[in-house]
Amino acid sequence: MVPRLALWTWLTLAAVTSSSQTPESEPRAALVEMGARLTQLQSYQARISRVTELAVSAEVERSETVIEFAVERPNRVALRSAAPEGRLEVVSDGERLWVWSEESGMMLDTEAPATLPEIFEATEGLAAEGLAIGGLLFSDDPAEEITAEYNIIHDLGGMHLEGELCHLIGLEQRDGLKMILWLDAETLVPCQVTLDATATLRDSLTAQGINSRWARATVIETHRDVVLNAEGLEFHLLADTAAQRD
Repeated sequence: MVPRLALWTWLTLAAVTSSSQTPESEPRAALVEMGARLTQLQSYQARISRVTELAVSAEVERSETVIEFAVERPNRVALRSAAPEGRLEVVSDGERLWVWSEESGMMLDTEAPATLPEIFEATEGLAAEGLAIGGLLFSDDPAEEITAEYNIIHDLGGMHLEGELCHLIGLEQRDGLKMILWLDAETLVPCQVTLDATATLRDSLTAQGINSRWARATVIETHRDVVLNAEGLEFHLLADTAAQRD
């Protein structure tokens, strides 16, 4: 059995690490423009739904996590998640950085690093809580984070997501991991990502002599109620979190 949390962590890391480049110029250009738009944002806020489906038999394990997420440059962050594995809160108000993780037991209260990438590093990635899209906002070069890992990139055309037109870009690794980025057609900011590790999971199970006929591993991360460059965002610990920390 592949642990669900370990699977998601692996999927997310694979989506933002490094390797080879792609010859497809047009979708790559769209990713470069997407990266430029993300790095130009002063602030970003969204309510995120992450749906994970994992199966090694006919029975499918499905879980959904809702995450409240906001960042503001140069160094303010608010992430609140109530995942099945435990509650998580990460807050930087620009002066102090707090982390409280039920799952890992991590508790942090320290001076806030000066930049978002430094906050990501200081929290060991918890500031993005494994978010594929959210994690890109902590990068100095989001397009490079993606294109360095995927050797095949496709332009999948346009499709509507919850009434909004999106530009779809498909990415593949040689080991079978696939990702589809849904970019808002107007802003080119990502609004959904689908990660599919079914082929890789089946190869792993087959190598262990396990029937992989029903195997499936997918994660869909959808950002809703997105607000770009908003003013007056609040970055503070929730009162009950502060009480439990004390």
